[in-house]
Amino acid sequence: MKKFLYQFIFQGKIPYLLLLKKVLFWIAVISPLSVFFLYREFDDFGSLGWNLLIAVLLVRPLADILPEFKILRALIAFRREFGIAFAIPVLLT
Repeated sequence: MKKFLYQFIFQGKIPYLLLLKKVLFWIAVISPLSVFFLYREFDDFGSLGWNLLIAVLLVRPLADILPEFKILRALIAFRREFGIAFAIPVLLT
């Protein structure tokens, strides 16, 4: 487990990277349809969505400030998918 965490955080090796990108894309596509099934369940999604969008925006500067954490460099590739997936709750509220 220690070796996995070292590879994940300091070397930035994410297992199943392409699968994770596809899953995030499909979550972003399907989640707007959930407003029809879970009406009035989105009260806290607006604030949660804004907080997560700010976290996505902070990934790039943190990757520049903390170059030893390679996981941040790997997360830069996910900024588009995370941004779309986290903006959907904001749009639904």
